[in-house]
Amino acid sequence: MSVNSNPASVAGPNQGEFHPRVPGSEPLTTKGHAPGTLVGNDAKPEFHAETHPAGTAPSKDAYQPDPSSEVIPGQAPKASDTLGGATSADVHAGLGHPGAGMTSQELHGGKRKSDGSGLEGVGASSTDPIRQQRADVSVQPDSRGKTGNPSDITPAQDKVPTSAETVAAMHK
Repeated sequence: MSVNSNPASVAGPNQGEFHPRVPGSEPLTTKGHAPGTLVGNDAKPEFHAETHPAGTAPSKDAYQPDPSSEVIPGQAPKASDTLGGATSADVHAGLGHPGAGMTSQELHGGKRKSDGSGLEGVGASSTDPIRQQRADVSVQPDSRGKTGNPSDITPAQDKVPTSAETVAAMHK
């Protein structure tokens, strides 16, 4: 609190005894919730309905029917015509929706928790995929690695190189 807002709290040589307590201030407002004061909706005048004879009301206060905004029930649009986007019939049909009776394993791919032990566990295979795909078609099956006559197998340096056009024609 500053000296300007409460100069009485500052003791001076001519002021007498010092008082550490600040004197009470005035209330911020004198209106509001007090006995006999009407606040909010209570302050508004009470409504009293008045009755008048038929036909005496001014035309601006009389009910004027607007038949143009009324819709005949047969002409009203269907609710499904007014909705945009996919309907439940679109969502629950076609591809991507699991059919009835599918198990949770079928829905989630039936994956195993572990691949097991052995060759499959480390990502290898017990069969040779190169041999299964016949990638070594230039060599007779079961001829490579045999201890028979090595002169029957043509070495790579003796083979005639194949042109790119020939390879492209073979793979079309």
